[in-house]
Amino acid sequence: MTISTAMKQVFFYCTVFILLCSCDQNKPAQHVSAGNADGWISLLEDNLSAWSESESLKAEVVDGVLSLTASGRQPTAMLITHESFDNFHLKLDIQSSDIQSSLFFRLNDQLLSASERPGYTISIDANPDQLNPIGTIHNVARSTIPDNFDAKQWNTLEVTAIGTHLSVFINDQLVAEANDKQFQSGKIGLQVPSNDGKTIRFRNIKIQKLVTIAMVTELLEDRYRSDTTHTWEPLFDGESLSGWHAIGDGSWEVEDGVLHGYSGVEGGFLVNENAYKNFYLVSKFKIIKEDNSGIWIRKSPDSTNVSITDAIECNIYDHNGPAHAYSTGSIATHARAWYGMIDYEEWNEMEIFAENEHIVMYVNGIKSSESYLPQKFNKTGNVCLQGGIKVFADDKGPSDVYFKDIMIKSMD
Repeated sequence: MTISTAMKQVFFYCTVFILLCSCDQNKPAQHVSAGNADGWISLLEDNLSAWSESESLKAEVVDGVLSLTASGRQPTAMLITHESFDNFHLKLDIQSSDIQSSLFFRLNDQLLSASERPGYTISIDANPDQLNPIGTIHNVARSTIPDNFDAKQWNTLEVTAIGTHLSVFINDQLVAEANDKQFQSGKIGLQVPSNDGKTIRFRNIKIQKLVTIAMVTELLEDRYRSDTTHTWEPLFDGESLSGWHAIGDGSWEVEDGVLHGYSGVEGGFLVNENAYKNFYLVSKFKIIKEDNSGIWIRKSPDSTNVSITDAIECNIYDHNGPAHAYSTGSIATHARAWYGMIDYEEWNEMEIFAENEHIVMYVNGIKSSESYLPQKFNKTGNVCLQGGIKVFADDKGPSDVYFKDIMIKSMD
């Protein structure tokens, strides 16, 4: 068993008891099936009896492989299930080559021609250097493409929807997850563009119906924002570096109520002396395009270094356009943000919500990333500001970053 497979099984078998007893925690729940002995229901039969298809779609099943090709005048053609699903585990194999397609879930097919969103959309696009690579839940969670993905080969896509918690796996690797409450139930849809006449292939399409649970009414960020029992405290007084100490080669100065960090050649950090575990942090920041910085959280207080293995990096860095692995708003190495979320001429706002292993980030009022991190990060630690490190190209040189209005609300 691979490590990723084991992690996926652990992810799937988190207990329903925790969610039912603590539904406001937005935690992923155990997927208990209903229906068949093993819970799996095949959605792919030779006669496609489980689906309805649009007029411009050519759908055929040969030797268990479903081929979809669109050739009509409509921009897209779809295959849609007759049945609706709320909580489920969907699994299917895809061979997409270079085609740009989509998978819908919790779809209201009556809204397909309307201007409002009809449901959740998962991108099936093999190009990693664009805004919505394969596995992305559009406008909800951006995908990290797994190392073992090859669009010309068969790949396994899995989707779980349990209450507000949504997750996507590709080849046993978690590539996107988020809590979202826009859509509660709906159909499954397979979409193919009709302007290129290309074919996408599917096989082994099956679904497990999961236990029905109450839809969580408040997300983590909603609860923390509305909380009135805990008080805000400033981490930066606007006048001095009181409560902070520096690590590394960077330099830090207070200029007109603004904290200015300069990386130097090797970079450095400003470490807050207090330690926090569960909290809501808000900070404004400004940075020059392609300079590198970030807000790090939960650094072990006894560590003399700030490291991705010991702390959580909430990234501020837009390098190389949409192809950049973890742009501003990402939880580096864990969850990927959308590209282009900040304004380089103005102040930007970052919000970080931390509750045990659950981390959520917002940039300028928009959710940028979300993840349930490994247990080693479920700890108390320091908040650190990154002065920047020298970026890849020599001609870019050291970097500058500016912070102000740094506030934290401890939820412990």
